[in-house]
Amino acid sequence: IPFELPIELSRAEIPEERVARARTAAGFWNTHISPVHAAVMAQAIAQDGAMLTPYLVARVMSHEGETLHEATSTVMGRVCSAETADRVTEMMVTTTTIGTARSSFHDRQGRARIPGIDVAGKTGTLHGRSPFRAYDWFMGFAPAEAPEIAVSGLVINDPEWRIKGHFVGAELIRQWFRLQRQRAQSTEE
Repeated sequence: IPFELPIELSRAEIPEERVARARTAAGFWNTHISPVHAAVMAQAIAQDGAMLTPYLVARVMSHEGETLHEATSTVMGRVCSAETADRVTEMMVTTTTIGTARSSFHDRQGRARIPGIDVAGKTGTLHGRSPFRAYDWFMGFAPAEAPEIAVSGLVINDPEWRIKGHFVGAELIRQWFRLQRQRAQSTEE
């Protein structure tokens, strides 16, 4: 993945044995992915399967409001069809509405914590030994039907869990839309 900073290469070792291959497909074994790659994957699903080059800084502006730099993305390639991306998006929305990330995106009464915005997400949990570490991650995008932002979050906990990756993802998305609302209000004034 071309990027401004060096990132570790993601790897997947696909075994021949059927059960091991199924576990690998579910993300439980033989896979290693960087948070940048996870965000790019979320972006590709959000863009109907077209994977774009990522960038770290979208825009740099002077004090006078002049744009000094604006990043542009190019299509690196197509990772899936638009139809497949739509199906995956539906499954990812289920993750945030009734699945493993529900608690970060909805309260106990089922009310959305980011009202009016459907979020598509994928969670993951892995454990390392010597010393024990719990790796909890989230990747997603929002709004699911007309994406504006793709995120990825990785949290590494000691044996005592403190925070989940989907909580970090939800906070990133919540803050993004809070800032968008503030910008829109200041433009109107």
